[in-house]
Amino acid sequence: MIEAFILDKDIKRTTSLKTNKRIWVDVTDPTKPDLEKLAQSFPLHHLTLEDCSKTGNRVKLEQFNEYLFIITYGLESSKKGPLAFQMNFVIGKNFLLTVHKEKISSFDSLKSDSRRLRNLLSRGPDLLMHHLMDMEIDFYFPVLDEIEDQIDDLEEEVYRNIDHKVLGRLFRLKRQLLTIRKRVGPQKEVVLLLTQKSFPFISEQASAYYRDIFDHIIRINESIDDYREILSNTLEVHISMVSNRMNEVMKALTIVATVMLPLTVLTGIYGMNLNIPESHIDFMYYIVLSLMVIIAAIMMLYFRRKRWI
Repeated sequence: MIEAFILDKDIKRTTSLKTNKRIWVDVTDPTKPDLEKLAQSFPLHHLTLEDCSKTGNRVKLEQFNEYLFIITYGLESSKKGPLAFQMNFVIGKNFLLTVHKEKISSFDSLKSDSRRLRNLLSRGPDLLMHHLMDMEIDFYFPVLDEIEDQIDDLEEEVYRNIDHKVLGRLFRLKRQLLTIRKRVGPQKEVVLLLTQKSFPFISEQASAYYRDIFDHIIRINESIDDYREILSNTLEVHISMVSNRMNEVMKALTIVATVMLPLTVLTGIYGMNLNIPESHIDFMYYIVLSLMVIIAAIMMLYFRRKRWI
């Protein structure tokens, strides 16, 4: 679906994409006719159109004679965890094209705010692109805050009890952080280019604004590194607690086996099918039982004195 907004005296929706005035064209879930219409209205290379038709492309910035082509990624929360979605930006002298598969709430919000859209587009397509990119980068922070809350809960659970389900949650969070890092990491290089290199369609004024996006990306990367380190430490603590618990179990079993050893010897001796001298004593059975109890008690007292238990 193509939505176009042209800057005249005010912002107007238009179906005609060919104009000398400033225009923002937003394409959601592009079809082949949509891309053909873009190709007829703007000087787009066929490789750019091919990238716009696909998802899962790497983050990049490509410079052409009449436009810049930029691929970045946004992030949104879902029940299955953070989901990254591709955003394609094509910026030229008087136009900005945005192509994406899914609906983007921040884009829709701007479309309904004609006054704000007019202000941004009147300052140039480069500042409009900055605004769109900045809003989506800012959405990374609430997602990371949700992950931080989950990490805090996970830490408390690890220290409270030992549950093997913790490992599944821990590795799921690490995988989510890795997914975010794979998407946001390369964007740092792209935005850095927009702040340092002189591009024909990015003004010096806009470059200063892109530095703000660069700072946000640095913060996101640092947060991801911190969270991954916390998860690694939490994993080490969990493994250590499981190991300690296993050692306690093994110690208990060892003590039981050690205490039972002399008792087994006694039962073995008096259980032999032979004439034992003491067998004629009437209370020999109770004497042997008492002896076994005394031996077990003495051994337990000895273990406690040695602080083995």
